[in-house]
Amino acid sequence: MTGIVDFAIGRARMILAIFVCALIAGLIAFLTLPREADPDIPFPFVIVVVPLDGISPEDAERLIVRPTETEMRAIEGLSELNGTASLGAGQLVAEFDVPFDADQSVLDVREAVDMARREYPEDVREPVIQEFNSALAPTIAVQIYGEAPERALYRTARALEDELEALPQILQVDIQGLREEVLEIVIDPARLETYGVTYSQLFNAVQSNNRLIAAGSLDSGEARFQVKVPGLFEEADDALNLPLSRSGDTVITLQDVATVRRTFKDADSFARYNGAPAYTLQVVRRSGENIMDTAAAVRALTNEISVSWPETIRHEFSLDLSTYVRDSLQSLTSSIMLAIILVLIIVVAALGLRSALLVGIAIPSSFLFSFLLLDLYGLTVNFMVMFAMVLAVGLLVDGAIVVVEYADRKLAEGATRKEAYASAGKRMFWPIVSSTATTLAAFVPFLFWNSIPGQYMAFLPLTLIFVLSSALVMALIFLPTLGSVFGRKGGVVDTSSAVAHLNAEEESDPADLPGLTGVYARTIAKLVVGSFVATASSMRTEFFLDAEPEQLYVFVRARGNLSPAEQYELALEAETRLAGIEGIKGYYTVAGTPPGQSPFDGVGAAPADSVARIFVEFEPFGQRPNGRLIERQIRQAMTGIPGVIIEIRPFQQGPPVGKDIQIELRSNDPVALEAAARLMRGYIDQMDGVTDIDDT
Repeated sequence: MTGIVDFAIGRARMILAIFVCALIAGLIAFLTLPREADPDIPFPFVIVVVPLDGISPEDAERLIVRPTETEMRAIEGLSELNGTASLGAGQLVAEFDVPFDADQSVLDVREAVDMARREYPEDVREPVIQEFNSALAPTIAVQIYGEAPERALYRTARALEDELEALPQILQVDIQGLREEVLEIVIDPARLETYGVTYSQLFNAVQSNNRLIAAGSLDSGEARFQVKVPGLFEEADDALNLPLSRSGDTVITLQDVATVRRTFKDADSFARYNGAPAYTLQVVRRSGENIMDTAAAVRALTNEISVSWPETIRHEFSLDLSTYVRDSLQSLTSSIMLAIILVLIIVVAALGLRSALLVGIAIPSSFLFSFLLLDLYGLTVNFMVMFAMVLAVGLLVDGAIVVVEYADRKLAEGATRKEAYASAGKRMFWPIVSSTATTLAAFVPFLFWNSIPGQYMAFLPLTLIFVLSSALVMALIFLPTLGSVFGRKGGVVDTSSAVAHLNAEEESDPADLPGLTGVYARTIAKLVVGSFVATASSMRTEFFLDAEPEQLYVFVRARGNLSPAEQYELALEAETRLAGIEGIKGYYTVAGTPPGQSPFDGVGAAPADSVARIFVEFEPFGQRPNGRLIERQIRQAMTGIPGVIIEIRPFQQGPPVGKDIQIELRSNDPVALEAAARLMRGYIDQMDGVTDIDDT
C-alpha cells in the first residue's frame, strides 16, 4: 500500500493536475449545494383528517375515529396509532417503524380509510391524508399587515401570492388568516310576499343555477362544436338577474326580492402581526432548491411589488431560515480561517514558513473535497453537516502535520525534498491510516441508529467520514507530491546541530525544554488538569444542543367552550404584554383554531387547550440582549392574566422536540383512566423544577 506514495511522487504533474481539478470541482459544489436549516429526513408519520362541519367530539369519536382505527390496525409496520375527536373533525396520526417506505405507508392508510368510509356519516367531506414531510415547512413568511380595510389586505395578499408562486424556486404559498369569500343574498321578506315567491322557489333557483355543467360537444357531420353552458355565478349581476318566477308578462328576478353583496364568512380564527390585522404568506420552496437563493428571491420580489401598495399596508419578513443558515456558514468559515491561522503560527514557529504553508493548504483542500463528496452523495449543507465540519477542523490537520514534520527532519538530515517527502509518506502511512480509522470508529455506530434522532444524527458521521477521508488522501498522496515539488530544498552540508536539536526535543519532556516551547507545555498541562476538574463537577447531560433561543411560542390556554371572539380578546390581552420588551423584532398572533386543522402545523405539539398562540421572533444575534434574558422577561410579563394559563416554549432545534417528560395512560375504562390521570397530575404538580404542565 505504501507504494502509492512513490507512484504519486513519480507522477507529480498528473497528481497535481488531479488536485487542481478536484479543488475546482469542490469549489463549484460548495457554491451550488442546496442550503437547509435541518436535515431533510423522512418522518414516519401519516396524518388523517376527516372533517365534518358541526359534528360533536362524542359523535366524531364514535362515527369517524373508531371505524378508522379498526381498519388501520391491520396495516403492516404500524408502530403506534393515536386518534383525536374534536369539534368538527376526527384526526388520526399513524406512526410507523423506522426505516419505512413513505409511499407504501400512505397507500396503505388510504386503503384503510376507504374501507372505513362505509360507516362515516353521509355529509362527511373528503378525508385529508398526508405524510408529515419536513421539507414542506415554510422557508420564509411574508407578513401583510396594517390598518387598511380587510378587503384591501385580502386583495394585496392574493396578488402577492400569485406573484410568488410564479417564481421557479417556490412550490407553494399558504396564506394564514384568510376568511373564505362568499356572495351573500339578503332577502326582503315583504317583497318576497308581495311577488308571491316562496322560500323554496328562491332556494331551488339559486342552487340549480349555480352549478357547473359539462355539456360536451356537437358533431354536425361537417364540424364539431364545443358546447358551453354558463352555470356558475362569476359576478354579482349573474345572481341579480336570476329569474325566479313570472307574473303575467313580468319576470321576477332575484334583485326584485333581495340584495346581493360580496362578503366573508364569519371568522373562526384571527391573525395579527405587531398589533395590527395581518395575513401571513408562508412560502414553501421546492425540494433541492437553495434556501438562501429562495429567500433572497422572495424578499426582492416582495420589496419590488410593495412600492405600489397604499401607505396603510406594510410588510415584514419572519421565519426566515436563510438567516440562520447564513450565520452558521459564516461561523464555519470563521472557524476554518481561525484554525488555519493558528496552525500556521504554530507550524511556522516549529518548521518554517514553507512547511507551514503546506499544512495550511491541507485544511481548505480537505473541506472542498468533502463538499464534492457531499454533492456526489446527494446530501445538502445543513446544521448537522456544518456542525460536523467545525468539529473536524481540529482533527484533519494531524496527518498533514505529522508528514510535514517527519519530512522536515529528513531534510535536516541531508535528504533531498523528493526523498524526504517520499520517506515521510511511506513511514507515516499506516500510523495515519490507523489513527483516522480509530477516530471514525467512534462515529460509525451512528449510521446504524434506526430512529428519527438516529437519522437526524447520521449526517454527523457521514460528514466526518468525508472530511477525514479527504484529509487522509490529502496527507498521504497530495501533500507528499506538493512537498516534493514546492517544499524547501534539502541536502544541507552540516546537519549535526539541526539533528541534535531535533533529538533533544524528541527525547526529553517538553515541559523541561527552554524557551517558549517549555513555557507553552507547562501552561497547557496546568490548564488541562484545572479545566477537567472544573467542568467535571458542574457538567450536565443534554441530548442535543441547549442553544440560546432566537424565537419562542407563547401559548394561551383556556377552557374550550370560548367563542372565537372571546379567544381573540384573550390573545389581545397577552399580546399587549409584549410591548416594551427589548430585543423583540416582531410577534405573530393566531387566535382560534379552524375545524379540521392538521395537528402538525409548524409549532410542534401545541397544548390541547390552547386557544391562541403567539410566535415571537427576536432581533438578530449581537443586536439584542441574551435570548434567555428575553425569555425570562416575557415569562414575567405574562403573569397575572385572569382565567388563562400561559405556557412559553422556546423553538427547539433538532430531535427530540416537545416537553422533556411525557406520560401516556391507556385504559378501556374512561372513569378509571380519568381517576388515574388526576392522581398522576396531582403528584407532578408537587414536584420541584417542573413547569408548563398540561394534560388532555
